[in-house]
Amino acid sequence: MSIHERIDYYREIHALANKLGMDDNSYRQMLFGLTGFHSCVDLRPSELKDVLKQLKVQAGLAYNPAEIVSDEDALAVLA
Repeated sequence: MSIHERIDYYREIHALANKLGMDDNSYRQMLFGLTGFHSCVDLRPSELKDVLKQLKVQAGLAYNPAEIVSDEDALAVLA
């Protein structure tokens, strides 16, 4: 994942958190509950995708299930 893609994830994650009315503390608690980290900067690409998926579900937004694959599934495609 390029730095530009990461930044796009950060923006979308933070925009959805704001839309959901999360303050900084509740956002970081949610993030820690999902990933064990308090900041998106520390997350692997798969964790960023998981956080984004969770926020989209909470916001009632549709997401494309085809975008959501496990690391093992992604590696199997490459093999």
